[in-house]
Amino acid sequence: MGMTVALVSAYIGTQTVVPALADEVADETWNTTLAVGLDFTDGNSETMLGNVSLGTERDFGNDRIGFVVEGSYGESRVDDDEGGSEKEPTSQNARSALSYKKEFNGSYAYVDNTVLHDNMADVDYREVVGMGLGIFLIKSAENEFAFEYGIGHLWEKVDGVHNNYPVLRIAERWVQEISATSRFWESAEYVPKPEGFDEYLVNAEVGTEAAMNSHMNLRVVLKDSYDSIPAPDAEKNDVALTASLVWKL
Repeated sequence: MGMTVALVSAYIGTQTVVPALADEVADETWNTTLAVGLDFTDGNSETMLGNVSLGTERDFGNDRIGFVVEGSYGESRVDDDEGGSEKEPTSQNARSALSYKKEFNGSYAYVDNTVLHDNMADVDYREVVGMGLGIFLIKSAENEFAFEYGIGHLWEKVDGVHNNYPVLRIAERWVQEISATSRFWESAEYVPKPEGFDEYLVNAEVGTEAAMNSHMNLRVVLKDSYDSIPAPDAEKNDVALTASLVWKL
């Protein structure tokens, strides 16, 4: 199976404006970045892993809209004892996101929708549409910590089987500006099926980004995705560490 190309989704960030910062001027331009990472090894085994991410967002004051699309592909070729070799895919996934958030009095309402394709986990597609409320527990120019709670609906095709059901969503995100040219962030979300709470998804991320020069940043991100009921031949936990070069477009 090839990697799915057309994925449309939505994701809501956790940034808002509290009254103390209400007089700040919104950045009414699109902030667009392109991140690319590529790894090769050679010798007893040959491996290749590539990833790309394109994201853009715009702050309209009390409204924020953002979009991101990302994907990765990896393959490995291992020589056997008989002099032959076999090439197998080791990573094949794509995700995209579109988001909208409305801010008011230090809180915000959001609408989000995410779509995922992961060939290695036998996920042909997984789409979650949701809405909810968020609030900043900490908000300053250098430090933001937000909490979100919402409801949604999930559609998916996993291992050839179609499912759809309502879900809840509980999430948090922390962003720390380390300096004028570097930052750190972490986020986590819990998306359970309300009926019994025995079927759920957990997505967590830790990342850092720092400027290498005036045109390029280095970004390192560790992602962990957990599916309580995966496809029959897939693992419940999926961890990925990605290092990328980032350009502001």
